[in-house]
Amino acid sequence: MIHDIVRRAFLAVRDGRASEYVISHPELNARFIERCRAELGGADTTQAEMNRCLNNLRKQGQLSKYPTTRRKQPDPQRQKYEHLVLNAARLIERQYSTTIDEIVCNPATRTEFDTLMQMLYPDISLFEARYTVLSLRKSSRLKPEPLNRFLAATGAAILPIRKVEASLSSVPTRPGLYLFFDETMTLYIGEADSLQRRIGDHCSTWTFRELVRLISQGKRSEAFLAYYVLTQETGKRTLRDAETELIRSRNPEHNRSGASRHGDES
Repeated sequence: MIHDIVRRAFLAVRDGRASEYVISHPELNARFIERCRAELGGADTTQAEMNRCLNNLRKQGQLSKYPTTRRKQPDPQRQKYEHLVLNAARLIERQYSTTIDEIVCNPATRTEFDTLMQMLYPDISLFEARYTVLSLRKSSRLKPEPLNRFLAATGAAILPIRKVEASLSSVPTRPGLYLFFDETMTLYIGEADSLQRRIGDHCSTWTFRELVRLISQGKRSEAFLAYYVLTQETGKRTLRDAETELIRSRNPEHNRSGASRHGDES
């Protein structure tokens, strides 16, 4: 029943658009949800469930008979924020142990994602950011990372590089993984027995201070630190295995020979 209602609501409001467009677009999505609720007649179905159902209909091929007649024009700015979208989506995925699709389908995680993207790229259209998540997932560029199968984060955060040293006291002293990235690539990935101590070590290096100087003077694009907090019981071997999986997945520029070395710097 819910599938039929969702399909009818989608067809009624889509205006020729694809399902991922309707899920990502604030106004169209609001109209879609309103239409679903009108047909449900007060049934207890959440916005996340309706969006999820629509997304699943597409994945199951049940919308293939309704071709898209109004295709979205590519955003010429997308190359400037695509890697930032990827990192924001990965952080939400890890922090909430959720799926990439769910990040946009669920209003709670979508709000977290929107907030992150406004910090990472203030000029971005939130519609474009959400749409990029779903299109990257659809094209298999945001496949689930192997790390997600055996290690969940208990907390996560992203900080602009320029604010890391001043915010160091708020970084947990627990074990975790961390990475430096900018709008085009992952720069460096590491693991730590104490995130605060290890990130503090980076802050004291010439490389890090030079990076901050160049960003502050507008001579380099903004860069960021993301970290994932793990449980206190996480062992060294687990940390290194997780670090290796992240390196394989993200291909950071400054990790030597496919593995982290504490002698390297971001």
